[in-house]
Amino acid sequence: MALIPSGAFWMGSNRGGVDEGPLHKVFLDSFAIDRWEVSRKEYRTFANATGRKMPEVMRDPPFDGDDLPAVGVTWEEAEAYCGWVGKRLPTEAEWEKAARGEDGRTFPWGEDRPTMGRLNFADSLKAVARIGSYPAGAGPYGVEDMAGNVAEWVDNWYDPKVYTSDGVVQNPRGPATGRMKVVRGGSWQSREYAVRASARVAKRPTERSATVGFRCAMTPVAVR
Repeated sequence: MALIPSGAFWMGSNRGGVDEGPLHKVFLDSFAIDRWEVSRKEYRTFANATGRKMPEVMRDPPFDGDDLPAVGVTWEEAEAYCGWVGKRLPTEAEWEKAARGEDGRTFPWGEDRPTMGRLNFADSLKAVARIGSYPAGAGPYGVEDMAGNVAEWVDNWYDPKVYTSDGVVQNPRGPATGRMKVVRGGSWQSREYAVRASARVAKRPTERSATVGFRCAMTPVAVR
C-alpha cells in the first residue's frame, strides 16, 4: 500500500463537468491506499472463502486472467472484500488525492495529454490490461492505474452538487444516503475527458460492469 500524508489538496475542477466544480481545498488525515487494483486472483480467494460466486464476466476470456483487475463486482461486493481483508473502500476525496496529489494536476502524471504508454484507454487494447502494466502513469505517491484500465468504486454516494468553495473542507464523506455510487478513474473504453483525476461518474450500486473494479484503503493505526 502507499501511505498518503495528511494535508490539504485541490479537489474538483472548474473546467470539467458541472458535478466537478467548484475547485476547492480539502484537508485529509493520513491514510493508506492499495498501489494497484484488486486482482481477479485476490477476489477469487475471497469468493471461495466466503461462499460467494465469481462474477460471470470474470469466468471467460479476456477477463479470466489472475493478474487482471477484478471486474463485474457490485459496490457491495467491493465493500465486502475490503472489509474481509481488514480495509475499506476509499472515500472519493481520498481516491482523488491519491491520484493527483496536492497541486490540482489534471492527470496522475501531470498536465501532458494521455498516451498509450501511460494508460490503457480509448479502446487501445480492446480489453483490460494486466495490473502494473503502466508504471509511467503513476501518480505523485506511486499509486498506479488511477487513470484508465478499469474505473473504480469509491465509498461515496453520488451528489452532483456536493462540492463547496466555502472554506477548507475536512475529511469529507459525502451524502449519508443516495441512489447512485461514485465511480472514478475511467476505463479501457474511456476517452481522454473521462480519465482526468477530477472526473466523476454515477452508477447504481448493484450494477456489474466489465469496465469497473476497485481498490481498498485503510486508516493507519496510531502507535502508542
